[in-house]
Amino acid sequence: MSCVLDERGDAAIHWCVRHGHMAALRLLRQLSAFDVNLPNARNGATALHLAAGYNRVDMVEFLVKDLVANHKKADKVGYCAMHHAVFGNCIQAVRKLIVLGAKTDFSVAEVWTAMELAAALDLDDMIKLIHKDTDSFSDGQLAMIRAAEYGSKRAICVIGRLYVYFDVDDQGDAVRAAVGNRDFSTLRLDRKSTRLNSSHLGI
Repeated sequence: MSCVLDERGDAAIHWCVRHGHMAALRLLRQLSAFDVNLPNARNGATALHLAAGYNRVDMVEFLVKDLVANHKKADKVGYCAMHHAVFGNCIQAVRKLIVLGAKTDFSVAEVWTAMELAAALDLDDMIKLIHKDTDSFSDGQLAMIRAAEYGSKRAICVIGRLYVYFDVDDQGDAVRAAVGNRDFSTLRLDRKSTRLNSSHLGI
């Protein structure tokens, strides 16, 4: 029963999370064929991806702690649960995922880290939260590049304050120059640039 798909490619577990039915999700746990990491047939999103993207914090905790959902599992694009939470600007879900052991610097298949995604989307509060979890120089570099690439002014200001060493870093100078003259071709991108598109998230 849990593997019957609807027109959106959802199985029962996806439907429960998408519609916020915690009681039904708990009931599914009793099914012998139950697979917590079952991907959506259309975009590869798991129940945890949906819970994170909808900011359903209680479901995020239940899926990870009780059902041992894999927070590293990626959808068809390469986004994991952390990416889905950031894309939806779901602060509480990101905070819960961090507590449950998910890494904000995790990326697969040349997909951006959570910090890069937050910077591109100009989510200044999200950047501050993620910065508490990871304070690496490379994360700051890449985030500043994404912010400049997408013209994310608030993100540029926040990252500039959080990563003060941009004042003396060559690439930081290049970023500031690019922000000033909008010539993003001068920036060195360490990973393939990905166009932001929420359609594959299935939210």
